[in-house]
Amino acid sequence: MKKINFFLTVLATLSLPVLVFAGEIELDKTAGDVKIISSGNPLGLPAEQGARLSLKDKIETGPNSSATVKIDKQATVTLGSQTTWAIQEYNDVKDNYRFSAELTLGKLEAKVKKLPKGGNFDIRTPTSIASVRGTRFGLNVYRQNGQLFTRLAVFDDSVFFSNLQGLSGQNVNKNQGSAGNESGKVTSPETLGANEKENNFLSNVSGTSSSNTTSIIQVPTEDTTQGEFALWLIKEMDALSKLPAAAKGEDAILLLMENGIIPPDGWKADEKISKAFLGGLLGLEKGEAEKLTFAELVERVKKYIASHFSQRNLGVFRANSSASGSTAL
Repeated sequence: MKKINFFLTVLATLSLPVLVFAGEIELDKTAGDVKIISSGNPLGLPAEQGARLSLKDKIETGPNSSATVKIDKQATVTLGSQTTWAIQEYNDVKDNYRFSAELTLGKLEAKVKKLPKGGNFDIRTPTSIASVRGTRFGLNVYRQNGQLFTRLAVFDDSVFFSNLQGLSGQNVNKNQGSAGNESGKVTSPETLGANEKENNFLSNVSGTSSSNTTSIIQVPTEDTTQGEFALWLIKEMDALSKLPAAAKGEDAILLLMENGIIPPDGWKADEKISKAFLGGLLGLEKGEAEKLTFAELVERVKKYIASHFSQRNLGVFRANSSASGSTAL
């Protein structure tokens, strides 16, 4: 009888959904105020080093706090201060390796070893998905003027970065960054700034600084990049307050894209502006743009954008006096 009961117990166990994974996910290091929130403890309990984590567990860090999570022998994820991160999926089977987590708010740095063939490791945010096969990267989710943004910085190899629908996806390579917003826009990769390098990312990243430290050009020239030009346009519209602190060119590009300002070939933050690029923003044919000087085209673009936002009455810009003029088209 005991043998029958044992057999039935084993059979019942095998028929249950597998909720526990074979690998281990644990808190490797903690500093400051760190909580683990689970279905059994929805208010959270103080985290302890070495604590085992399960599916759907959430980690929250307080001010000036951090936590490092070790995902078996495959990856480590370090969470910065005031960060919320949760485990969504984990399957460590060699031929079907899967890990997925959600970064709701805050910053992290991830180091992922090369995955088995067919494996996938991704981190989702409220605006974007970062998918990797083995790399080092950072993510920052921040709120600005009621909108959520995601900033990606790649420190090694590459990361496939897309919106939540998997659209507008692109490979962002080593020493490049990109950004996504709630509207599903994803900026073209651009070179990382000095304050976004691997050792500085958790403490110095767009959206966390108290002041705008990005240098903005005074007068656009043919050596000006599209990212620099976008920042200049936002400055000329008297709208820098609409950008994150320490904003980069891609932050300005996102704001322009949000409001329908997109050149025919798209924005490329690191490419230089040209007559053809400026003419494209104005909807001019190449021959028409060539008849105008570079300075004339720049001025027309500025007036057009000021008029564009003024006419749409989006409340995004406090347009300067040039908005009262014509579009010059």
